[in-house]
Amino acid sequence: MEVVVLGCGPSSSVPSMKCVLSQNCDVCLEAHSNPDSKNRRLNPSLLVRNLRTDSNVLIDCGKTFRESALRIFPKIGVSAVHELVLTHDHADAILGMDDLREVQATVETVDPVTKEVYKIPPESLKVHCNEATGREVRTKFPYLIEKEEELQSSGASKKPFRWTAKVQIKPFESWKSFEACGIQFTPFPVIHGAGYTSFGFEFGHEFGARFVYISDVSELTEETKKYLNDASKSPIDVLVIDALYFEKYHSTHMNLQKVMEEIETIRPKRTLLTGMGHDFDYAKHCAVTFRESALRIFPKIGVSAVHELVLTHDHADAILGMDDLREVQATVETVDPVTKEVYRIPRAPLPVHCCKDTGQEVYTKFPYLMEKEEESQGSEAVEKPFRWTVKLRLEVFEAWKPFNACSIKFIPIPVTHGAGYTSFGFEFGHEFGARFVYISDVSKFPQETRAYLNDTKKPPIDILLIDALYLDKYNSAHMNLRQVVKEIETIRPKRTLLTGMSHELDYFTYSDVVAKIGEEKDLHIEMPYDGLRLAFP
Repeated sequence: MEVVVLGCGPSSSVPSMKCVLSQNCDVCLEAHSNPDSKNRRLNPSLLVRNLRTDSNVLIDCGKTFRESALRIFPKIGVSAVHELVLTHDHADAILGMDDLREVQATVETVDPVTKEVYKIPPESLKVHCNEATGREVRTKFPYLIEKEEELQSSGASKKPFRWTAKVQIKPFESWKSFEACGIQFTPFPVIHGAGYTSFGFEFGHEFGARFVYISDVSELTEETKKYLNDASKSPIDVLVIDALYFEKYHSTHMNLQKVMEEIETIRPKRTLLTGMGHDFDYAKHCAVTFRESALRIFPKIGVSAVHELVLTHDHADAILGMDDLREVQATVETVDPVTKEVYRIPRAPLPVHCCKDTGQEVYTKFPYLMEKEEESQGSEAVEKPFRWTVKLRLEVFEAWKPFNACSIKFIPIPVTHGAGYTSFGFEFGHEFGARFVYISDVSKFPQETRAYLNDTKKPPIDILLIDALYLDKYNSAHMNLRQVVKEIETIRPKRTLLTGMSHELDYFTYSDVVAKIGEEKDLHIEMPYDGLRLAFP
Protein backbone atom coordinates (compact mmCIF):
# COMPACT_ATOMS: atom_id res chain seq x y z
CA MET A 1 0.00 0.00 0.00
CA GLU A 2 1.13 3.51 -0.78
CA VAL A 3 -0.63 6.67 0.39
CA VAL A 4 -0.08 9.85 -1.62
CA VAL A 5 -1.06 13.29 -0.32
CA LEU A 6 -2.81 15.01 -3.22
CA GLY A 7 -3.75 18.08 -1.19
CA CYS A 8 -3.22 19.32 2.36
CA GLY A 9 -4.60 22.85 2.16
CA PRO A 10 -7.87 24.49 3.18
CA SER A 11 -11.01 24.91 1.08
CA SER A 12 -9.66 28.17 -0.37
CA SER A 13 -6.29 26.52 -1.04
CA VAL A 14 -2.87 28.16 -0.78
CA PRO A 15 -2.22 30.47 -2.53
CA SER A 16 -5.49 32.20 -1.81
CA MET A 17 -6.82 34.28 -4.70
CA LYS A 18 -7.77 37.02 -2.27
CA CYS A 19 -4.24 37.26 -0.89
CA VAL A 20 -2.57 37.19 -4.30
CA LEU A 21 -4.87 39.85 -5.71
CA SER A 22 -4.46 42.12 -2.70
CA GLN A 23 -0.68 41.47 -2.56
CA ASN A 24 -0.72 41.34 1.24
CA CYS A 25 0.40 37.81 2.19
CA ASP A 26 3.99 36.66 1.76
CA VAL A 27 3.11 32.98 2.02
CA CYS A 28 0.48 33.15 -0.73
CA LEU A 29 2.65 35.34 -2.94
CA GLU A 30 5.56 32.91 -2.63
CA ALA A 31 3.30 29.95 -3.37
CA HIS A 32 1.90 31.75 -6.40
CA SER A 33 5.27 32.75 -7.85
CA ASN A 34 7.07 29.45 -7.22
CA PRO A 35 5.49 26.43 -8.98
CA ASP A 36 7.53 24.05 -6.82
CA SER A 37 6.72 25.76 -3.53
CA LYS A 38 5.82 23.52 -0.60
CA ASN A 39 3.37 26.26 0.34
CA ARG A 40 1.19 25.28 -2.64
CA ARG A 41 -1.54 23.39 -0.85
CA LEU A 42 -4.73 22.22 -2.55
CA ASN A 43 -7.99 20.85 -1.11
CA PRO A 44 -7.45 17.93 1.30
CA SER A 45 -7.26 14.62 -0.56
CA LEU A 46 -5.43 11.30 -0.49
CA LEU A 47 -4.74 8.64 -3.09
CA VAL A 48 -4.57 5.20 -1.48
CA ARG A 49 -2.81 2.75 -3.79
CA ASN A 50 -3.18 -1.02 -3.48
CA LEU A 51 0.06 -2.02 -5.16
CA ARG A 52 -0.90 -5.69 -5.02
CA THR A 53 -3.89 -5.17 -7.32
CA ASP A 54 -2.64 -2.04 -9.10
CA SER A 55 -5.80 -0.17 -8.10
CA ASN A 56 -6.32 3.28 -6.59
CA VAL A 57 -8.78 4.69 -4.08
CA LEU A 58 -9.29 8.45 -4.10
CA ILE A 59 -10.38 10.04 -0.82
CA ASP A 60 -12.29 13.24 -1.65
CA CYS A 61 -12.52 14.92 -5.03
CA GLY A 62 -12.76 18.62 -4.33
CA LYS A 63 -12.49 21.82 -6.34
CA THR A 64 -8.78 21.40 -6.98
CA PHE A 65 -8.75 17.71 -7.91
CA ARG A 66 -7.84 18.40 -11.54
CA GLU A 67 -4.80 20.46 -10.55
CA SER A 68 -3.69 17.82 -8.03
CA ALA A 69 -3.99 15.03 -10.59
CA LEU A 70 -2.10 16.96 -13.28
CA ARG A 71 0.67 17.83 -10.86
CA ILE A 72 1.12 14.48 -9.10
CA PHE A 73 -0.30 11.56 -11.12
CA PRO A 74 2.31 11.70 -13.94
CA LYS A 75 5.15 11.74 -11.40
CA ILE A 76 3.95 8.55 -9.70
CA GLY A 77 2.76 6.70 -12.79
CA VAL A 78 -0.97 6.79 -12.00
CA SER A 79 -3.44 6.95 -14.88
CA ALA A 80 -6.71 5.80 -13.28
CA VAL A 81 -8.87 6.08 -10.17
CA HIS A 82 -10.92 2.97 -9.42
CA GLU A 83 -13.04 3.90 -6.38
CA LEU A 84 -13.88 7.10 -4.50
CA VAL A 85 -14.39 7.60 -0.75
CA LEU A 86 -15.98 10.85 0.45
CA THR A 87 -15.56 12.36 3.91
CA HIS A 88 -18.49 14.79 3.57
CA ASP A 89 -20.43 16.85 1.03
CA HIS A 90 -18.70 20.24 1.13
CA ALA A 91 -17.27 21.83 -2.00
CA ASP A 92 -13.67 20.93 -1.14
CA ALA A 93 -14.66 17.25 -1.06
CA ILE A 94 -16.96 16.76 -4.07
CA LEU A 95 -16.84 19.62 -6.60
CA GLY A 96 -14.10 18.01 -8.69
CA MET A 97 -16.15 14.93 -9.50
CA ASP A 98 -16.89 15.97 -13.08
CA ASP A 99 -13.18 15.48 -13.85
CA LEU A 100 -13.34 11.84 -12.77
CA ARG A 101 -14.22 11.12 -16.40
CA GLU A 102 -10.56 11.68 -17.29
CA VAL A 103 -9.24 9.18 -14.76
CA GLN A 104 -11.95 6.54 -14.67
CA ALA A 105 -10.66 3.18 -15.88
CA THR A 106 -11.88 2.48 -19.43
CA VAL A 107 -11.93 -0.16 -22.15
CA GLU A 108 -12.01 0.29 -25.91
CA THR A 109 -15.36 -0.23 -27.65
CA VAL A 110 -17.29 0.69 -30.82
CA ASP A 111 -20.15 3.20 -30.76
CA PRO A 112 -23.26 1.27 -31.92
CA VAL A 113 -24.58 4.30 -33.77
CA THR A 114 -21.56 6.05 -35.28
CA LYS A 115 -19.25 3.00 -35.41
CA GLU A 116 -16.47 5.15 -33.97
CA VAL A 117 -13.92 3.57 -31.65
CA TYR A 118 -13.73 5.12 -28.20
CA LYS A 119 -13.12 4.20 -24.57
CA ILE A 120 -15.87 3.76 -22.00
CA PRO A 121 -15.85 2.72 -18.35
CA PRO A 122 -16.22 -1.08 -18.13
CA GLU A 123 -18.20 -0.51 -14.95
CA SER A 124 -19.42 2.36 -12.82
CA LEU A 125 -17.00 3.87 -10.33
CA LYS A 126 -18.12 3.16 -6.77
CA VAL A 127 -18.52 6.21 -4.56
CA HIS A 128 -18.52 5.33 -0.86
CA CYS A 129 -20.23 7.97 1.29
CA ASN A 130 -22.90 8.40 3.94
CA GLU A 131 -26.55 8.91 2.98
CA ALA A 132 -26.48 12.71 3.34
CA THR A 133 -23.41 13.05 1.11
CA GLY A 134 -24.95 10.66 -1.42
CA ARG A 135 -28.04 12.87 -1.70
CA GLU A 136 -25.87 15.94 -2.28
CA VAL A 137 -23.85 14.17 -4.98
CA ARG A 138 -27.06 13.11 -6.74
CA THR A 139 -28.32 16.70 -6.61
CA LYS A 140 -25.13 18.28 -7.92
CA PHE A 141 -24.12 15.59 -10.43
CA PRO A 142 -27.26 13.77 -11.59
CA TYR A 143 -25.66 13.07 -14.99
CA LEU A 144 -22.87 11.05 -13.35
CA ILE A 145 -25.13 8.65 -11.53
CA GLU A 146 -25.58 5.21 -13.04
CA LYS A 147 -29.29 4.82 -13.78
CA GLU A 148 -31.17 1.71 -12.76
CA GLU A 149 -31.91 0.77 -16.39
CA GLU A 150 -28.19 1.09 -17.17
CA LEU A 151 -27.30 -1.25 -14.33
CA GLN A 152 -29.81 -3.82 -15.60
CA SER A 153 -28.82 -3.55 -19.26
CA SER A 154 -26.29 -5.91 -20.78
CA GLY A 155 -23.79 -3.16 -21.50
CA ALA A 156 -23.36 0.59 -21.74
CA SER A 157 -21.70 0.08 -25.14
CA LYS A 158 -25.17 -0.23 -26.74
CA LYS A 159 -25.84 3.45 -26.05
CA PRO A 160 -24.43 6.34 -28.10
CA PHE A 161 -21.30 7.77 -26.55
CA ARG A 162 -21.43 10.65 -24.12
CA TRP A 163 -18.17 11.42 -22.34
CA THR A 164 -18.93 11.53 -18.64
CA ALA A 165 -17.82 9.56 -15.65
CA LYS A 166 -20.27 6.95 -14.45
CA VAL A 167 -20.56 6.54 -10.70
CA GLN A 168 -22.57 4.34 -8.40
CA ILE A 169 -23.35 5.51 -4.85
CA LYS A 170 -22.45 2.98 -2.16
CA PRO A 171 -23.76 4.30 1.19
CA PHE A 172 -21.90 3.43 4.35
CA GLU A 173 -22.83 3.75 8.03
CA SER A 174 -20.70 4.85 10.97
CA TRP A 175 -18.40 2.13 12.28
CA LYS A 176 -19.47 -0.41 9.63
CA SER A 177 -16.45 -1.31 7.52
CA PHE A 178 -16.57 -1.40 3.73
CA GLU A 179 -14.10 -2.47 1.09
CA ALA A 180 -12.62 -0.37 -1.71
CA CYS A 181 -10.00 -1.79 -4.08
CA GLY A 182 -9.40 -4.69 -1.72
CA ILE A 183 -8.74 -2.38 1.25
CA GLN A 184 -10.99 -2.30 4.30
CA PHE A 185 -12.06 1.17 5.44
CA THR A 186 -13.69 1.85 8.82
CA PRO A 187 -15.69 5.11 8.80
CA PHE A 188 -16.06 6.99 12.06
CA PRO A 189 -17.98 10.24 12.70
CA VAL A 190 -16.35 13.53 13.69
CA ILE A 191 -17.83 16.96 14.31
CA HIS A 192 -17.16 19.48 11.53
CA GLY A 193 -18.86 22.49 13.08
CA ALA A 194 -21.94 22.45 15.29
CA GLY A 195 -24.63 20.10 14.01
CA TYR A 196 -22.62 18.74 11.07
CA THR A 197 -20.96 15.32 10.78
CA SER A 198 -17.96 14.56 8.62
CA PHE A 199 -16.17 11.22 8.53
CA GLY A 200 -12.67 10.04 9.21
CA PHE A 201 -11.39 6.65 8.10
CA GLU A 202 -9.03 3.99 9.36
CA PHE A 203 -7.44 1.64 6.84
CA GLY A 204 -4.29 -0.36 6.15
CA HIS A 205 -4.83 -3.50 8.25
CA GLU A 206 -4.20 -5.77 5.23
CA PHE A 207 -0.73 -4.27 5.01
CA GLY A 208 0.07 -4.46 8.73
CA ALA A 209 -0.53 -0.77 9.34
CA ARG A 210 -3.01 1.57 11.01
CA PHE A 211 -3.55 4.68 8.90
CA VAL A 212 -6.11 7.20 10.17
CA TYR A 213 -7.34 10.11 8.05
CA ILE A 214 -9.41 12.98 9.51
CA SER A 215 -9.50 15.83 7.02
CA ASP A 216 -12.32 18.03 8.34
CA VAL A 217 -12.90 18.18 12.08
CA SER A 218 -13.54 20.74 14.79
CA GLU A 219 -14.08 18.23 17.59
CA LEU A 220 -13.89 14.48 18.10
CA THR A 221 -17.07 12.79 19.29
CA GLU A 222 -16.75 10.91 22.57
CA GLU A 223 -17.15 7.56 20.83
CA THR A 224 -14.49 8.44 18.27
CA LYS A 225 -12.14 9.78 20.93
CA LYS A 226 -12.50 6.52 22.86
CA TYR A 227 -11.84 4.52 19.69
CA LEU A 228 -8.67 6.44 18.80
CA ASN A 229 -7.39 6.26 22.39
CA ASP A 230 -8.05 2.52 22.79
CA ALA A 231 -4.84 1.24 24.38
CA SER A 232 -5.78 -2.38 23.64
CA LYS A 233 -5.17 -1.72 19.93
CA SER A 234 -1.76 -1.34 18.36
CA PRO A 235 -0.66 2.30 18.07
CA ILE A 236 -1.71 4.29 15.02
CA ASP A 237 1.15 4.38 12.53
CA VAL A 238 0.11 7.54 10.70
CA LEU A 239 -2.54 10.08 11.67
CA VAL A 240 -3.40 12.73 9.08
CA ILE A 241 -5.53 15.37 10.78
CA ASP A 242 -7.07 18.78 10.12
CA ALA A 243 -5.18 21.86 11.42
CA LEU A 244 -6.31 25.08 9.76
CA TYR A 245 -4.40 27.52 11.99
CA PHE A 246 -1.70 27.49 14.64
CA GLU A 247 -3.87 28.60 17.55
CA LYS A 248 -6.57 30.86 16.08
CA TYR A 249 -10.09 29.57 16.70
CA HIS A 250 -12.28 28.33 13.85
CA SER A 251 -15.77 26.94 14.31
CA THR A 252 -15.39 24.06 11.83
CA HIS A 253 -11.71 23.13 11.95
CA MET A 254 -9.12 22.25 14.57
CA ASN A 255 -5.98 24.31 15.02
CA LEU A 256 -2.51 22.97 15.79
CA GLN A 257 -2.93 23.63 19.50
CA LYS A 258 -6.10 21.50 19.56
CA VAL A 259 -4.43 18.76 17.52
CA MET A 260 -1.57 18.65 20.02
CA GLU A 261 -4.03 18.22 22.90
CA GLU A 262 -5.68 15.27 21.16
CA ILE A 263 -2.55 13.43 20.06
CA GLU A 264 -0.99 13.70 23.51
CA THR A 265 -3.38 10.91 24.50
CA ILE A 266 -3.82 9.17 21.12
CA ARG A 267 -0.01 8.88 20.76
CA PRO A 268 0.25 8.09 17.03
CA LYS A 269 3.71 7.16 15.81
CA ARG A 270 3.54 9.90 13.21
CA THR A 271 1.19 12.84 12.76
CA LEU A 272 0.76 14.76 9.51
CA LEU A 273 -1.29 17.94 9.23
CA THR A 274 -3.80 18.66 6.49
CA GLY A 275 -6.19 21.51 5.70
CA MET A 276 -3.41 23.98 6.57
CA GLY A 277 -4.12 27.63 5.79
CA HIS A 278 -1.65 30.34 4.83
CA ASP A 279 -0.71 30.79 8.50
CA PHE A 280 1.64 27.88 7.85
CA ASP A 281 4.74 28.89 5.92
CA TYR A 282 6.56 25.65 5.07
CA ALA A 283 10.02 27.21 5.11
CA LYS A 284 9.48 28.82 8.52
CA HIS A 285 7.17 26.44 10.30
CA CYS A 286 7.69 22.95 8.90
CA ALA A 287 9.07 20.63 11.54
CA VAL A 288 11.64 19.11 9.21
CA THR A 289 13.43 22.31 8.25
CA PHE A 290 16.75 20.89 9.47
CA ARG A 291 17.26 19.27 6.07
CA GLU A 292 16.59 22.51 4.19
CA SER A 293 18.83 24.49 6.55
CA ALA A 294 21.67 22.00 6.22
CA LEU A 295 21.45 21.89 2.43
CA ARG A 296 21.44 25.67 2.23
CA ILE A 297 24.13 26.51 4.78
CA PHE A 298 26.50 23.60 5.47
CA PRO A 299 28.18 23.61 2.02
CA LYS A 300 28.83 27.35 2.28
CA ILE A 301 30.69 27.03 5.59
CA GLY A 302 32.48 23.73 4.89
CA VAL A 303 30.56 21.60 7.40
CA SER A 304 29.98 17.92 6.59
CA ALA A 305 29.13 16.37 9.95
CA VAL A 306 27.24 16.92 13.20
CA HIS A 307 28.84 15.29 16.24
CA GLU A 308 26.43 16.03 19.12
CA LEU A 309 22.89 17.39 19.46
CA VAL A 310 21.45 19.64 22.18
CA LEU A 311 17.65 19.98 22.41
CA THR A 312 15.81 22.91 23.98
CA HIS A 313 12.42 21.13 24.23
CA ASP A 314 10.26 18.47 22.58
CA HIS A 315 8.05 20.47 20.22
CA ALA A 316 7.89 19.66 16.52
CA ASP A 317 10.12 22.57 15.49
CA ALA A 318 12.89 21.22 17.71
CA ILE A 319 12.94 17.46 17.09
CA LEU A 320 11.08 16.30 13.98
CA GLY A 321 14.07 16.70 11.67
CA MET A 322 16.08 14.09 13.56
CA ASP A 323 15.62 11.35 10.98
CA ASP A 324 17.83 13.39 8.63
CA LEU A 325 20.72 13.33 11.07
CA ARG A 326 21.73 10.10 9.34
CA GLU A 327 23.09 12.22 6.49
CA VAL A 328 25.40 14.27 8.70
CA GLN A 329 26.44 11.84 11.44
CA ALA A 330 30.19 11.27 11.44
CA THR A 331 30.93 7.87 9.86
CA VAL A 332 33.72 5.41 9.10
CA GLU A 333 34.04 3.09 6.12
CA THR A 334 33.37 -0.59 6.73
CA VAL A 335 32.34 -3.78 4.94
CA ASP A 336 28.89 -5.30 5.35
CA PRO A 337 29.45 -8.78 6.87
CA VAL A 338 26.50 -10.17 4.90
CA THR A 339 26.62 -8.51 1.47
CA LYS A 340 30.34 -7.60 1.51
CA GLU A 341 29.43 -4.15 0.21
CA VAL A 342 31.48 -1.17 1.33
CA TYR A 343 29.47 1.48 3.14
CA ARG A 344 29.81 3.99 5.93
CA ILE A 345 28.43 3.55 9.44
CA PRO A 346 28.48 5.79 12.51
CA ARG A 347 31.71 5.50 14.45
CA ALA A 348 29.69 5.87 17.66
CA PRO A 349 26.16 6.87 18.67
CA LEU A 350 25.52 10.60 18.43
CA PRO A 351 24.90 12.00 21.93
CA VAL A 352 21.58 13.85 22.29
CA HIS A 353 21.55 16.16 25.31
CA CYS A 354 18.06 16.92 26.57
CA CYS A 355 15.90 17.02 29.68
CA LYS A 356 14.08 13.89 30.83
CA ASP A 357 10.68 14.83 29.34
CA THR A 358 12.20 15.64 25.95
CA GLY A 359 14.12 12.37 26.02
CA GLN A 360 10.90 10.43 26.53
CA GLU A 361 9.27 12.22 23.59
CA VAL A 362 12.27 11.58 21.34
CA TYR A 363 12.24 7.91 22.26
CA THR A 364 8.51 7.70 21.52
CA LYS A 365 8.81 9.37 18.11
CA PHE A 366 12.11 7.84 17.01
CA PRO A 367 12.55 4.42 18.66
CA TYR A 368 14.40 3.15 15.57
CA LEU A 369 17.12 5.78 16.06
CA MET A 370 17.95 4.78 19.60
CA GLU A 371 20.99 2.71 20.43
CA LYS A 372 19.70 -0.54 21.92
CA GLU A 373 21.16 -2.01 25.09
CA GLU A 374 22.52 -5.04 23.23
CA GLU A 375 24.17 -2.74 20.68
CA SER A 376 25.90 -0.69 23.34
CA GLN A 377 27.23 -3.87 24.94
CA GLY A 378 28.29 -5.50 21.66
CA SER A 379 31.89 -5.51 20.52
CA GLU A 380 31.57 -4.04 17.04
CA ALA A 381 28.70 -2.37 15.23
CA VAL A 382 30.15 -3.55 11.89
CA GLU A 383 29.08 -7.12 12.71
CA LYS A 384 25.47 -6.17 11.99
CA PRO A 385 24.01 -5.93 8.47
CA PHE A 386 23.70 -2.37 7.25
CA ARG A 387 20.57 -0.29 7.78
CA TRP A 388 20.91 3.39 7.01
CA THR A 389 19.69 5.25 10.07
CA VAL A 390 21.38 7.57 12.50
CA LYS A 391 22.22 6.05 15.87
CA LEU A 392 21.53 8.20 18.93
CA ARG A 393 22.25 7.98 22.62
CA LEU A 394 20.22 10.10 25.03
CA GLU A 395 22.21 12.08 27.60
CA VAL A 396 19.76 13.56 30.11
CA PHE A 397 20.63 16.88 31.74
CA GLU A 398 19.09 18.73 34.68
CA ALA A 399 18.47 22.44 35.04
CA TRP A 400 21.58 24.43 36.00
CA LYS A 401 23.88 21.37 35.92
CA PRO A 402 26.54 21.86 33.20
CA PHE A 403 27.28 19.18 30.61
CA ASN A 404 29.90 18.90 27.88
CA ALA A 405 29.22 18.61 24.15
CA CYS A 406 32.20 18.56 21.78
CA SER A 407 34.36 19.78 24.70
CA ILE A 408 32.20 22.86 25.19
CA LYS A 409 30.47 23.38 28.54
CA PHE A 410 26.73 24.09 28.31
CA ILE A 411 24.65 25.36 31.22
CA PRO A 412 20.92 24.53 30.81
CA ILE A 413 18.67 27.41 31.85
CA PRO A 414 14.93 26.74 32.43
CA VAL A 415 12.44 29.17 30.87
CA THR A 416 8.65 29.21 30.58
CA HIS A 417 7.34 28.40 27.09
CA GLY A 418 3.63 28.85 27.69
CA ALA A 419 1.84 28.18 30.98
CA GLY A 420 2.95 24.93 32.59
CA TYR A 421 5.63 24.09 30.02
CA THR A 422 9.41 24.36 30.47
CA SER A 423 11.86 24.83 27.64
CA PHE A 424 15.59 25.35 28.08
CA GLY A 425 18.03 28.03 27.10
CA PHE A 426 21.79 27.50 27.26
CA GLU A 427 24.87 29.47 28.15
CA PHE A 428 28.17 28.41 26.59
CA GLY A 429 31.47 29.82 25.32
CA HIS A 430 33.48 30.10 28.57
CA GLU A 431 36.38 28.12 27.05
CA PHE A 432 36.68 30.82 24.41
CA GLY A 433 36.46 33.77 26.77
CA ALA A 434 32.87 34.56 25.87
CA ARG A 435 29.33 34.35 27.28
CA PHE A 436 26.84 33.24 24.64
CA VAL A 437 23.22 32.76 25.80
CA TYR A 438 20.67 31.07 23.53
CA ILE A 439 16.93 31.16 24.41
CA SER A 440 14.89 30.04 21.40
CA ASP A 441 11.44 29.42 22.89
CA VAL A 442 10.28 31.55 25.81
CA SER A 443 7.22 33.45 26.98
CA LYS A 444 8.48 34.35 30.45
CA PHE A 445 11.55 34.08 32.66
CA PRO A 446 11.23 32.25 35.99
CA GLN A 447 12.59 34.33 38.86
CA GLU A 448 15.70 32.16 39.21
CA THR A 449 16.54 32.55 35.52
CA ARG A 450 15.96 36.29 35.57
CA ALA A 451 18.25 36.62 38.60
CA TYR A 452 20.93 34.56 36.83
CA LEU A 453 20.83 36.62 33.65
CA ASN A 454 20.87 39.89 35.62
CA ASP A 455 23.71 38.89 37.96
CA THR A 456 26.10 41.86 37.87
CA LYS A 457 28.86 39.82 39.54
CA LYS A 458 29.34 37.97 36.26
CA PRO A 459 30.88 39.56 33.18
CA PRO A 460 28.28 40.91 30.76
CA ILE A 461 26.74 38.54 28.24
CA ASP A 462 28.49 38.94 24.89
CA ILE A 463 25.63 37.68 22.74
CA LEU A 464 22.04 36.96 23.71
CA LEU A 465 20.03 35.16 21.02
CA ILE A 466 16.39 35.30 22.11
CA ASP A 467 12.86 34.48 20.96
CA ALA A 468 10.76 37.31 19.47
CA LEU A 469 7.81 36.04 17.45
CA TYR A 470 6.13 39.39 16.81
CA LEU A 471 6.82 43.10 17.18
CA ASP A 472 4.24 43.75 19.90
CA LYS A 473 1.40 41.26 19.34
CA TYR A 474 0.75 38.92 22.28
CA ASN A 475 1.41 35.18 22.06
CA SER A 476 0.95 32.82 24.98
CA ALA A 477 4.07 30.77 24.22
CA HIS A 478 6.55 33.31 22.82
CA MET A 479 7.93 36.72 23.66
CA ASN A 480 7.53 39.67 21.33
CA LEU A 481 10.09 42.38 20.65
CA ARG A 482 8.59 44.72 23.23
CA GLN A 483 8.97 42.07 25.95
CA VAL A 484 12.52 41.30 24.85
CA VAL A 485 13.50 44.96 25.07
CA LYS A 486 12.03 45.19 28.57
CA GLU A 487 14.12 42.20 29.71
CA ILE A 488 17.40 43.26 28.13
CA GLU A 489 17.14 46.77 29.58
CA THR A 490 18.28 45.18 32.84
CA ILE A 491 20.30 42.22 31.48
CA ARG A 492 22.35 44.61 29.31
CA PRO A 493 23.95 42.11 26.89
CA LYS A 494 26.60 43.56 24.60
CA ARG A 495 24.67 42.31 21.58
CA THR A 496 21.13 40.92 21.19
CA LEU A 497 20.00 38.85 18.21
CA LEU A 498 16.38 37.84 17.66
CA THR A 499 15.18 34.36 16.69
CA GLY A 500 11.83 32.66 16.12
CA MET A 501 10.76 35.70 14.08
CA SER A 502 7.49 35.30 12.17
CA HIS A 503 6.56 36.72 8.75
CA GLU A 504 5.51 39.90 10.56
CA LEU A 505 9.18 40.85 10.79
CA ASP A 506 10.24 41.49 7.21
CA TYR A 507 14.02 41.80 7.22
CA PHE A 508 14.22 44.63 4.71
CA THR A 509 11.49 46.61 6.43
CA TYR A 510 12.35 46.10 10.08
CA SER A 511 16.09 45.41 10.44
CA ASP A 512 16.82 49.14 10.69
CA VAL A 513 13.72 49.75 12.82
CA VAL A 514 14.80 47.08 15.32
CA ALA A 515 18.30 48.52 15.50
CA LYS A 516 16.92 52.02 16.19
CA ILE A 517 14.65 50.71 18.94
CA GLY A 518 17.78 49.35 20.61
CA GLU A 519 19.79 52.52 20.08
CA GLU A 520 17.13 54.58 21.85
CA LYS A 521 17.85 52.55 24.99
CA ASP A 522 21.59 52.21 24.42
CA LEU A 523 21.18 48.57 23.38
CA HIS A 524 22.53 46.70 20.37
CA ILE A 525 19.66 44.68 18.82
CA GLU A 526 19.81 42.90 15.47
CA MET A 527 17.63 40.82 13.19
CA PRO A 528 19.91 37.96 12.09
CA TYR A 529 19.38 35.70 9.07
CA ASP A 530 19.84 32.01 8.36
CA GLY A 531 23.53 31.38 7.69
CA LEU A 532 24.88 34.26 9.83
CA ARG A 533 28.27 33.32 11.34
CA LEU A 534 29.42 34.56 14.75
CA ALA A 535 33.10 33.90 15.50
CA PHE A 536 34.84 33.99 18.89
CA PRO A 537 38.59 34.14 19.54
